[in-house]
Formats: sequence, C-alpha cells, structure tokens
Amino acid sequence: MCANRSKGTLCGIILSVVLGNAAIAADLHPVYPLVGATVGTPYPYELDLARDPSDVPGVPLADGATVVITAHEVESYISPKLPAANWAGDGTDVAFQFFAFGGGHEGQELEPRVPGPFIRLRQGRTVTVKLENYGKRQHSLDFHAVLGKTGGAGVLTAAPGGEASFTFTAKKPGIYVYHCVGNGTPHEVAHHINNGMYGLILVEPARRTAFRHVQHHAREFYIFQNDVYYDAETRSFDEHGMLSTMVPDYVTFNGRIGSLVDRPPMATKGQNAMIYFGNTGGHISSFHIVGEILDWVWNLGDLTSKPLRNVQTVPVASASAVAIGISGKTMVPTDLAGGDINIMLDHGSPYFRKGALGLFLVEDHK
Repeated sequence: MCANRSKGTLCGIILSVVLGNAAIAADLHPVYPLVGATVGTPYPYELDLARDPSDVPGVPLADGATVVITAHEVESYISPKLPAANWAGDGTDVAFQFFAFGGGHEGQELEPRVPGPFIRLRQGRTVTVKLENYGKRQHSLDFHAVLGKTGGAGVLTAAPGGEASFTFTAKKPGIYVYHCVGNGTPHEVAHHINNGMYGLILVEPARRTAFRHVQHHAREFYIFQNDVYYDAETRSFDEHGMLSTMVPDYVTFNGRIGSLVDRPPMATKGQNAMIYFGNTGGHISSFHIVGEILDWVWNLGDLTSKPLRNVQTVPVASASAVAIGISGKTMVPTDLAGGDINIMLDHGSPYFRKGALGLFLVEDHK
C-alpha cells in the first residue's frame, strides 16, 4: 500500500488534489470519477482481488521449472457505484463474480488476483505449467506465447476440482497475453475474460538487446486493462449488453476501479521504470501518463526490434501488450507544491470516465 511507503504521507494528500480539490487537477482534466477515494487507504473489504502493480518476479523461471497457476471463482467488489458516469462516492458498492488466477513464481502473491500472475521466462527455456481448478466451472489456459495446441488450451483444460499440465519451450521472445477460454465456445471465452481471467507472460530475448539493457536494474510494474460488461441481477457478465451496445460498464486497471489510485506504481528518480501493459478490452487502449514522455516503447510486444522513442500515448489493441521504458534521468519526483502529479489513464475520454484511471508516482533519491 502507498501508505506503507516512504512517500505515503504525500500520497494521502495527492489524491485530494487529483480529484478536483485544487486547481492543478482541474487544469489537467476537469472531471474525475473516483470521488471519495483516498490514496493509501486500505481497501474497505476483507478480500481485494486487485493485483499490486509491483508484483513482478525478478528473475525468469529456470529451465525445466514447473509453475502452478490456480483457478478460482470469488465474489468481491469492482466499483463504488453503478453506473460509472454517475459515481458520487455514496457507498453504493458493486459486487462482482470474479474469475481469477492465483499461483505463479515463488515470492509472488499466490492468492487469486486480477490480473493473473506475471510469468517470466527466457527464450529457449522449457517449462511445465500446471493448472489447478478450485472453481465450480471448467477453466483453461491459452498462452499467446505457445505455438500449437490452441496456445496450450487444448491440453491445459481442467474440470472443477481437477488439474492439467503442459510442457512447452519458449521459442519466440515477446510480451504476450494469456487468458482462460472456459470450454472453448465464443461465449465462454468472452465470459471468462470479462470476469478477470487474463495475464501476461514475458519471454525475454536470449541475447542482449536494447530491451534487456533498459530493463536491467529498472523498477518494474505490471498493469492490465479490461472492459467489463456488468449484469446487475447476476453480478456477472452481461453478454447481451456487450453484443448489442459494445459500451462497457467499467474499464478497469488491475481488476477494479481505483486499484491504481489506492495502490499506485511508485517509481524512483534516477532509476529506469519498466511498465508491462496488457489489454483484453474490446477497444484499443490509448495509454498515457500525464507529465511523462515514454522514452522507449516496444510496440505490439516485439522485444527484438528497436523501440519507438519519445512517445506520448501508446495504442494497445485487445489481446495485445507493450513494454514501456521511462528513463530515471528525466523523471520528476511527485511534488504537491510544484504541481508534479502524474495521472495514468486511457486517454479516450469515455474510458477514463468509466474507470481506466490511476496514478504514477515518483519518489526522489533516497
């Protein structure tokens, strides 16, 4: 939590500014939906499924390693109020039937979280993925980094209470999406992604590249955007709304509204930051950080080509991912008095108004 960090006190002040209690925020964007939230305040419910953006394993899995991913169905809360356009912070909270993946590397948060665990490999290494299903439905894993066998889902499908395993070699480097396809029907694919079963797998290039140079000693963050279609009666997936309107009820960063406001990424001046950003929503995300220029962007998950340089906004298509590097030399520490508050959002106006909004904070040298 931001409250436990060295800049926690400052974080607690920042959000009141961001939410419009000072002119600086109004000058950036006039309307913010997260009224009543406070940076660093603990999530008010017993169970929070939002993944901490700093939950990134530091080293790749060893050759021959086994990684366990668990499937869960858990009710928690996605938003303070429905509909998103009328948020008023009045305590009318929205329960949601999440589908979530747990497990992952040793040292990660092994409980179910949204997005699922960040998986880190090195090109050429062979690993075994074991799926354990603790839910009441059939769940599966489709890795976009896997060649053949429907991305592994042809093998990695587990009945309720069951398990499955699959061994593959990471042949092509990149930053890839993985997700559940349920039983493989179009409805199940959409339902399970809508409810939270997605994540990223990083396959690092075997040789030294510009990506690995920037990544070396960088502070790393994991952010995933998704569109959520919500049926108030079932507290689950609204397929009719998706097919008839294509207008999501919520657009989330890391599983729920406000997850990257009450627990924002915290970069450090002088140290590069690397953001691994994925999207499974039905629209192209326009990822932007107010007050930052993105120094390196490995577009479409391509980690072997030269990166784009000095990018203001990154388009990220559905079922795609990017790696974004920010130079520690040019970061400006978060400074309330000086107005240096970095707001992270999908810059498409309907989408940040529906929840795709967070903070990117920078602490000074320690």
